Amino acid sequence: MISKFPVTYSLVSPEALEKRFISLYSLPKGTRIDFLHQGINDTYLIATSPENFILRIYRTAWRTVDEIEGELDLLLMLHKSGINVSYPVADKEGKFIQLLECPEGLRFAVTFTYALGESLRGLDSHSAHLFGQYMATLHKTTGDLNIEKLSMDYTVAGILKNTKKYFQLTVVRNEGNRIENVCHQLQDKLSPVALMEVRSGICHVDVHYENVFLDHPSGKITMFDFDFCGLGYLLYDLGSFCRYERNSQDNKNAFLKGMNK
Repeated sequence: MISKFPVTYSLVSPEALEKRFISLYSLPKGTRIDFLHQGINDTYLIATSPENFILRIYRTAWRTVDEIEGELDLLLMLHKSGINVSYPVADKEGKFIQLLECPEGLRFAVTFTYALGESLRGLDSHSAHLFGQYMATLHKTTGDLNIEKLSMDYTVAGILKNTKKYFQLTVVRNEGNRIENVCHQLQDKLSPVALMEVRSGICHVDVHYENVFLDHPSGKITMFDFDFCGLGYLLYDLGSFCRYERNSQDNKNAFLKGMNK
């Protein structure tokens, strides 16, 4: 007897997506959808003539509809404000979020514009400086913005609460204890009075070179993958960049100079 097992993750067929999305978005004949990348979410390329798009399929239970709507609202606002981002594209009925019934449950899919420029294999001082200028402009633009759907708990207490269940696993228990100790030290140093001086706003949270394209002729940065974004301390974005560039002091310095210009 062959038993049926539940599925926690499935990869949606590009051919099946073509049949649905070509009609949904009135795409021209000959449009191809190809699988690009598996990460937290699945990324596909929608190749049309004369332009391409990106299709993201969110994992089941990764983000709620409200959180995705908050992300899309932010991207549309940034686009209207002249900030280069990969922003959502509505279907022919004006809908941004598509529902896909998959073996593991309901998944959400969104089509985005293809970012201007080219991917980077890494950063140098020049591109890190441009990146810092971009992040400063993004933070300034969203400084007074309050999108309630993006109200995620990025405080130290929130991190402890959201990760504590994983600390009980034997394979990560020692690492969990270390993280808890660091969090408690931060709570001792970061008093409520001190935190009042730290600027808050909308953070990308995953700031590194793989989430930007650079148009070399114009020097313009375009950012994408805002699926971690939320309200928090703006220093998170700085910390995220410094973590990824921890082996390059020159790039960290260039990024900081760009942010301060």
